[in-house]
Amino acid sequence: MVPSTLHSPLPRLDFRRSGWGKITAIDTVVKFFQDLNLPLPIFQAHLVAYTELIAGLLLIFGLFTRYAAIPLIVTMVVAIIKVAARDVEQVSGIIATSEFLYITLMIWLVVKGAGECSLDEYLRKKFR
Repeated sequence: MVPSTLHSPLPRLDFRRSGWGKITAIDTVVKFFQDLNLPLPIFQAHLVAYTELIAGLLLIFGLFTRYAAIPLIVTMVVAIIKVAARDVEQVSGIIATSEFLYITLMIWLVVKGAGECSLDEYLRKKFR
């Protein structure tokens, strides 16, 4: 069993990097969202980019971890529905996607929290 303090860093940097990458190439993301026929592609591209950046940064510091994980779960569910699911033929194919792994890790963070080496834990102890 891997301790919870080792679980929480796993998805952190990827979301921060992914969000920053989307922000710096927002026109490409908007075009991709238009190709997916998502409603309000400009708004959604900015929403996803800033959600990934801000929530990713919160996860890096272990601050408001449970709250930061929830919008990332929503983002990954939409990614599975709109992108990953069209490339797989069976449920087992969806389970094999990186988006499903991220959902699993985010659910872990919602349930267990960031662990002992986090600002969440520091603040919890300080204001107990």
